[in-house]
Amino acid sequence: MWAMTLLTVGAQTKDTIPPSEPVPPKREVRGLDTIPPRIIGSVYVEFGGNALFYSVNYEHLLRDRKNYKLALRAGFGIEPQSRDTYYPLELNYLRGKKTDFLEIGIGFTPSVADWKELDFGGTKEKTFQGITTFRIGYRYISPNQRFVFRLGALLLWRSVFVNSNQERYFFYEKRNYFDAATIWTGIGENIVPWVGLSFGYNLFK
Repeated sequence: MWAMTLLTVGAQTKDTIPPSEPVPPKREVRGLDTIPPRIIGSVYVEFGGNALFYSVNYEHLLRDRKNYKLALRAGFGIEPQSRDTYYPLELNYLRGKKTDFLEIGIGFTPSVADWKELDFGGTKEKTFQGITTFRIGYRYISPNQRFVFRLGALLLWRSVFVNSNQERYFFYEKRNYFDAATIWTGIGENIVPWVGLSFGYNLFK
């Protein structure tokens, strides 16, 4: 009797309780699936540009907003024949969206060289110069955000010049004896137009 009663109640309960909805499978959450990677900087090779001939550079992204970016760049370059070393530093402002940006930059490139060509008695002397750089150009970032292309027009201004042995200093003024030192010919003898072409790769976090 009790067995029949339990079977009847169980059958009625089964008929009255609606079937539960299937539980969706748990989705595995991984960092790359939920948070898109963020650009933190880039590495690129520049031909011409701030180091005159070529340079290898790292650029760190200081600020990344919807319509603009601010980046700080540092690099290293060597003149192929004389082996003079150049260390380009530059602050760049980028204005644009997605793939196309206007690039405006100001920088300073210290350089150390051994020059025989200065008119200081023909002796080989250690020389330091500083080149102030002004840039306006175009930057393209590929749609997948990985690759960088830059093309810029520059003005190079040799604003600091120090010769160790002769103790001759050049700062914000024009001196004729620099004409034979390097390639500095053009506007104002110490200011020349230049170009830079860069190819690189973005770094992500």
